[in-house]
Amino acid sequence: MVHVADLAEELHFGRAAARLHLTQPPLSQQIRQLEDELGVLLVQRTKRRVQLTEAGRAFREAARQMLEQAEQAVRTAQRVHRGEIGPLTVGFVGSAIAGIFSELLLTFRTRFPEVELTLQELTTAQQVPALRERRIDVGVLRPPIGEEPFALETICRESFVVVLPNTHPLAAQRRIPLRAMAHERIILVPTYVGPGMRDETVEFCHRAGCYP
Repeated sequence: MVHVADLAEELHFGRAAARLHLTQPPLSQQIRQLEDELGVLLVQRTKRRVQLTEAGRAFREAARQMLEQAEQAVRTAQRVHRGEIGPLTVGFVGSAIAGIFSELLLTFRTRFPEVELTLQELTTAQQVPALRERRIDVGVLRPPIGEEPFALETICRESFVVVLPNTHPLAAQRRIPLRAMAHERIILVPTYVGPGMRDETVEFCHRAGCYP
C-alpha cells in the first residue's frame, strides 16, 4: 500500500524506488504482485510515463486513510500509556479537599482534559485494599500504610495541631509542648479511619510522656 502511494506521488518508478531505498526492479515486481493479488490494474505503464488507473487512485486514497488511522492508533495507545486519556479513578481522604488536593485536581483537569476522572472519598484504611484490588488507580491518603508494595509520593506535609476550647488555660499559647498535655483527655481519630496514623500518634505521645 505504501509503495503505491509513493509511486503515485512520484509517478516515476526510479524516483519512487530511490525514495523507498529500493532498486527499481523489486518495486515493479511488488506492484505487479499486488495487482495480481487484487485482480485489478493499478498502474498504467508506458515508456514515457507512469499513471494510476481509476482503481489505483481509489486504492491509494484508501491506503492513505488506513495509514493515517494506524498512526492515530499508535498516538492514542501512547497517550493512554502516558495517562493522558482514558479513565482514572482516584480515592481520597475527605480532609484532603481542604488542602492542596483541590489545586492539584484543577491543574490536572487543565493539563489532561480528556481523562475521565472519577473521585471516591475513602478513608486510608479503605484505600489500601481498593488499591490492591485495582478498584482505584491512585490514592490520596495519610500514611503509614504498613508493608504494602505501593509507590508513595509526598504531595504535602501538615503539622499536628491541638484543638482546645477558648477557655482552656493553654488556648492562648501559640505553641504547646506535648508534655503540657500529659494530664489532659485527648480525643484521637477512630482506628477504622486511620489505624496507622492513630498508632503513630499514640506512640509519639508516649515518648513525650503524654498518654492519650
